[in-house]
Amino acid sequence: MIGKTITELSVGDAAEFAKTVSESDIYLYAGITGDLNPAHVNEEYAKGTFFKTRIAHGMLAAGFISTVMEILTEKNRLKLRTFCVNQDGTTVMDGEALVSPPKAPKQDG
Repeated sequence: MIGKTITELSVGDAAEFAKTVSESDIYLYAGITGDLNPAHVNEEYAKGTFFKTRIAHGMLAAGFISTVMEILTEKNRLKLRTFCVNQDGTTVMDGEALVSPPKAPKQDG
């Protein structure tokens, strides 16, 4: 779906992206955003949390999501069904997103 215009998409289209979130991904994201919450960067601290281990930043995971639910052509918007699963197949994020696909290039005429 990457780079497709609204006229190139249909309800039911889906895209899948798989990635192992690495140690460097976590530290780079933390450095860029300033989110140094110890639940993300400190394993000893994270052992005492609900998750019992470090977790990836929620907004990092949010960047990995998309399935077309509704097309709002007049506004050049897509409503997407979104979810992420971890390495164990457990859903860790579930929701909807409203996004703007790229506009089609103007035709010379």
